[in-house]
Amino acid sequence: MQSDPIKNTADINAVHRVLTRWGNVREAECFIIGCNFALRVGDLLKIKLEQVKSDTIILNEQKTGKQREITINNNAKSAIDRLINWYQLQNVEPTYLFQATGNRAKKLSKPITARYLNMKLAAASEALQLGLSLSSHSMRKSFGYNAYVSGVDVRYLQILFNHRTELQTLTYIGISKKTISDVYLNSSIGVGL
Repeated sequence: MQSDPIKNTADINAVHRVLTRWGNVREAECFIIGCNFALRVGDLLKIKLEQVKSDTIILNEQKTGKQREITINNNAKSAIDRLINWYQLQNVEPTYLFQATGNRAKKLSKPITARYLNMKLAAASEALQLGLSLSSHSMRKSFGYNAYVSGVDVRYLQILFNHRTELQTLTYIGISKKTISDVYLNSSIGVGL
């Protein structure tokens, strides 16, 4: 499935608002945390609540087997706090940060699934008419794109994403030929005639 980064932070906030308005608080906070952690969805959904009690999370990535340390920034901390408050209101004692609540009778602890999250994000994109193919992978790409345009060196993002080349990273975060062309158009220097 092709997924797009969200290049406008106002659109990221709009996705959060619409999910919250629909009563999908867990998914809204998952989206914000995902945009701030830049993890693959499989790694994100397996985070346990006990792992977010400090300022960093250490985990082993499923795909690469590499150990990864994530510093929890203020936006992610706020989202985690809102999520924990929501669980308390729901009388849920979660094992996972993104605990599925449908298995309470069987006392099974499972996180929500990527498929479920993808469905919610696609619905939000459609409702907001973003014109984007939005999925759980968009969170990771959105982190990369927004970090890059704010001045983070592509080499750091390359390391963060475990990409082999800078070009792979630029393509991954949605920096296209049109984006490069726009740099020329918007960087006109000299006297216009």
